[in-house]
Amino acid sequence: MSKKSLLITFGCSWTYGIGAGYNESMSEDFYTNNVRWSHELCYEHSWRKIVLEHFDIKGLNFAVGGSSNLRQFKYARNFFISDEWENIKNLYDNIVVLWGITTTERTYMWCKDEDKLCDIYLNQDNHKGSVNDVLNRLKNLFDCDKLAIAINKCSYNYENEVDELTKEILFWNNFFDLQNIPIIWFDTFNSHEYTSEIKNLIDYQEKKRDILYYLTKLHIKNNPEVLENDKLSYNAFLNNDHFFYAVRNKLLNPYSFHPTKDQYKNIGLYFIEQLKPYF
Repeated sequence: MSKKSLLITFGCSWTYGIGAGYNESMSEDFYTNNVRWSHELCYEHSWRKIVLEHFDIKGLNFAVGGSSNLRQFKYARNFFISDEWENIKNLYDNIVVLWGITTTERTYMWCKDEDKLCDIYLNQDNHKGSVNDVLNRLKNLFDCDKLAIAINKCSYNYENEVDELTKEILFWNNFFDLQNIPIIWFDTFNSHEYTSEIKNLIDYQEKKRDILYYLTKLHIKNNPEVLENDKLSYNAFLNNDHFFYAVRNKLLNPYSFHPTKDQYKNIGLYFIEQLKPYF
């Protein structure tokens, strides 16, 4: 009798499937208003669906568009202490967690004016400028923007964020070891320089290991003439500007810079290979 299996996914928009319904004939307005956030299209063309259907298993997804790592850690904490988790453990005899790490330039905090927890983006243009310029802008901004400016100016440090991120991953590794549940980590579009060894991070030993880098490498492998004939693509890849390379070569859509349908399919095939030992 085959095992009843469940894949639990955590991550950001690339795991959720944001923009998966895009095609080149769409205007930016149509894409933004009808496609980008469509729950049905995001799942229908997501890599998650490809993986679940290949292995004929169930899925439970916590990834959302724009999610910070902190948001995913909080959702995981709340879920894994819940009665729902206790019930799920009784329903499935094979549970695997696949967790995508995203940029450190997002955080997750309570915003009074929105009366909810919000993902806060730290790398926007309105965070730049002199202290006086920033203070003048604060008067007319929402709490999430005020917090972003303050954190970006006074608190954010990439090396510290990666160190804290490493500790979170090591903590969750210990948790899942105690639960006897496999956990596989992957970098989404940043290859972070973690401060401790993480053996169950895909391609940990490689300096570049994120999914965006994988897609660019795959495209170059299948289209080697690009680097010979397109100087901009060559320079972008040489300088690790993989977003530019991917948009220029239509691996990502030009509006929100998420994978196209074909690239979500490539990601799905990639994870099928990674997950074969577990299902």
